[in-house]
Amino acid sequence: EEAVHHATQDIKSEGSEMCPNGVKNASGVAVIVDDVSDPENQSWRTSASQILATMAQSMLLLSLGMFVAAPTMVIGALHNSTGELSMSSQEASWFAGLLLINQPVGSLLSGFVQDFLGRKKCMILVNVPQVAAWILLFTAQSMTAIYIAAVMMGFSCGFLEAPTFSYVGEVCQPHLRGRMASLTGVFVAMGTLLIYLLGAVTDWRTLSAISISVPILTVICISQLPESPVWLVMNGRDDEAKKALAWLRGWVSTESIVKEFECLKDHIRLKHQEKVIHNQGNDYELIPVAESGVPAVVEKSGWKETISCLAKPEMFRPLRMTVLFFFFYHCAAFNGSRPYLVVIFKQLHTEVDPFVGPVMAVVCLIMGTVTCIICIRKVGKRKLCLISIICCSLITCTIGVYAYLHKNDGLTIPLFPEIMFSCLYFFSNLGIGVIPWVLLSEVFPARGRGLGGGISAASYYVFWFLASKTFLYLESFISLSGVCFFYSAIGGIAGTAFVYFCVPETEGKTLAEVETIFKTRELKTIKKSTEGH
Repeated sequence: EEAVHHATQDIKSEGSEMCPNGVKNASGVAVIVDDVSDPENQSWRTSASQILATMAQSMLLLSLGMFVAAPTMVIGALHNSTGELSMSSQEASWFAGLLLINQPVGSLLSGFVQDFLGRKKCMILVNVPQVAAWILLFTAQSMTAIYIAAVMMGFSCGFLEAPTFSYVGEVCQPHLRGRMASLTGVFVAMGTLLIYLLGAVTDWRTLSAISISVPILTVICISQLPESPVWLVMNGRDDEAKKALAWLRGWVSTESIVKEFECLKDHIRLKHQEKVIHNQGNDYELIPVAESGVPAVVEKSGWKETISCLAKPEMFRPLRMTVLFFFFYHCAAFNGSRPYLVVIFKQLHTEVDPFVGPVMAVVCLIMGTVTCIICIRKVGKRKLCLISIICCSLITCTIGVYAYLHKNDGLTIPLFPEIMFSCLYFFSNLGIGVIPWVLLSEVFPARGRGLGGGISAASYYVFWFLASKTFLYLESFISLSGVCFFYSAIGGIAGTAFVYFCVPETEGKTLAEVETIFKTRELKTIKKSTEGH
């Protein structure tokens, strides 16, 4: 520790001179910084250029939302239909499942490809399988073509995630980055809403034909953007990086961004320099701290070290927590039913067009997300999750009771199914549908954060795949009401107990404090650390 302390002091002045306003993000990648004292950096043009860049690349997130919602419309139209093309229950479950299970494949591949080709090229290339998927769906004459379209949809959904989120983090200044990242989530919900609206007014083939225009428009928009300055500098293309940074700072001259550009280069230079201290058998590297520029000391990690850290309490416990959180979310929120929402509305003989019901539900989903953003700082993550999981479980149980009475006693209450599913979507995104993703950036230590987040995100898609794939099978054995009771029991009893006893309150805590919670306490006693919050 003494050696580390002295080494830090030795380069304190060097770090301060190199970049007093430097920032290095959680992934270990140097990011662009702003000088808040510079009036030009606060101009409307500076913000406008970054907002436009974010809006353009967020067109990909619009496509993601459209793909996730597409099975609901297609299955609703083809399930047990008497038309030219029909889906059995088994075929419908595979169509929904193939889209979900292929997302992790695209995610893993894009993490490597984006560093080789760049963020912009990846964001453009991913539109090729998107166009192909919509064309296949539009022209499909067999289930094989529909399956291939689902695989392409899932792959492209996963592939677009890494470059889009990397691009936002690397082109936006710190005071805008949080709001711009939130904007991308809104585009996903808008894509879902767009598909539901199209499905309400037209058939699934016309919907697919119209959707082809979205990736084409996305290519046009993204082609007007500059490449990430961070990626350009890391690949030795400084002249292009200067022009890109000048574009992103309000279409100014390259002379106006010299200070920020030099700061960016210094951080990337630090990243590649091997300033390593050997202390007690561990490797450490020096990285700059945001406020002062003084390098901080963190363990240097390779692949073997990163994987081995999974066994450490501060890594294993939050990983166990997030994976279980995603499992209970899918149960309480009745997520396995989402691809079959139109089928369910038909089964319950709703008065509203079965293709209109999902529109009402997704509008409430967006409202739940906005409410979560507004309330999270004041109420706290843990309390929102408790409210969310309890309400979702009760609503799912209520849907089960109604389905039972409708089937056995012929009970019909106008608009009741639509209202219940709308409430379910609202309360799911009020807490348990949003907050677990926020926790991924907080609960893992710096070393292993990427691996822990990746495993957790993969578990999300695996659980959703299993829930959607088995939904129709479960329904055939225990009926719709039985499926509702089954999932509401898991979410309402086990899920609520899990959130109450095992999920700490991280709102208002530093990353170091959060890491200490998992490092020093057993998961079952974490709740004690949150008393008073």
